[in-house]
Amino acid sequence: MSEAAGDLHSNIVRLHQYGPNENVPNLPTFDPLCLAAQAYMKCASVPFVTVNTDNAETSPWKKLPFLCISSERCIEGTEIIKELSTAGYDLDKNSGISPSTSADILAWSNLLNRSLYPAQLFNWFGELSNYEHFMKPIICRAYSFPIHIYKAKTIRSSVLKMLAGLGVDEKTGYEEAKRIYAALSSRLADREYFFSDSPSSFDSVAFGYLATQLYASNLPVNNMYKMLAQHGNLVRFVNNMYTRFFQGEPFIVKEIDRAQLVEKELQNAKQESVDQVYPEMEELSARTIVALGIGIITLFLCTQNVQFSVLCQILNKKLSSDRDQQLIQRRNVDYLDKEETDSSTDDSEDEEYEEEQEEEQALPDLDSLVYESDSDAYIEDDGGDYDFDDKYLEHYNDNTFISDEEDQELDDDSD
Repeated sequence: MSEAAGDLHSNIVRLHQYGPNENVPNLPTFDPLCLAAQAYMKCASVPFVTVNTDNAETSPWKKLPFLCISSERCIEGTEIIKELSTAGYDLDKNSGISPSTSADILAWSNLLNRSLYPAQLFNWFGELSNYEHFMKPIICRAYSFPIHIYKAKTIRSSVLKMLAGLGVDEKTGYEEAKRIYAALSSRLADREYFFSDSPSSFDSVAFGYLATQLYASNLPVNNMYKMLAQHGNLVRFVNNMYTRFFQGEPFIVKEIDRAQLVEKELQNAKQESVDQVYPEMEELSARTIVALGIGIITLFLCTQNVQFSVLCQILNKKLSSDRDQQLIQRRNVDYLDKEETDSSTDDSEDEEYEEEQEEEQALPDLDSLVYESDSDAYIEDDGGDYDFDDKYLEHYNDNTFISDEEDQELDDDSD
């Protein structure tokens, strides 16, 4: 017996997994990988206990599930089935699976893990209503405030980035899931299990995926449930596994007759055609609204511009009228000031003229009076002839004063 088998048989192993969730009722876990590991251990009669958690960081690998055989030995989720098979709990060998069939089982398991699981992740994280209603509360319960806000945003961003790298979106993800459901239904046919009369490792993997998608009918966007519920043999497979190994009540799916299925397919086709036309209609409506808005704004601005122009004209007329009135008043004032100035000038000139006349009247008549500086004698104009010689008169006519010597000379000459 190997060391792993000895540990498994001597210890009660602990399966650390995500716990149950109200959005996936009646199942021990909402996660397909955790449910697949638990289904394998139940089918192989492995004694174990479950440890439920919402925090994947409790795992050494930062993801769930993981299996602890002892306090010093843990197994990562993808290695659980391989480790249990090595320890003697080999479902494929006990079911008489041939080596060639084992290769088919591996291929089908990889198909679910690599194609169906990304579609399910998109349904959880890509659909915003599912994320807000389902996944975000699970993440927030695992962390304290306010770290859970950052963690929820970071985890969703990383998942969407991973899906984008795989080329998974709303269209490709759901189309791939629909194709896989059809292939699984064709493979199962009327059998109870996929590859033998007893459950194999693939039956546990298929149950993990199909059950978590079938029982998630309460999600706001339950596209995967609707597509899966159309395959009656897959629904029977899930119910058989669930009632036999989990002692639960079978999931009841309302029968969908062929007529309803055809009608639903037609409705889906019509919706797809509408979805193809709607973006163009939406773009056209958006353009129409934008053009209408621009027209209304332009009309409003033009109206305001006309009103503003009329207002400016009125103001200009008012201002021009005020300026004209001020100019007329200013001209009137200037005219009055000018008249006052002219009148005052005339008065001053008259006064000056009168003063000059008075001064002229006050001056003596030089033709009738001759003043002599050296004697008191003077000659009045009595109608007689002046007894002055020509030299004296020459000095008189030149209006120049004569000195005493010249006056004496004039006197001598007159003698």
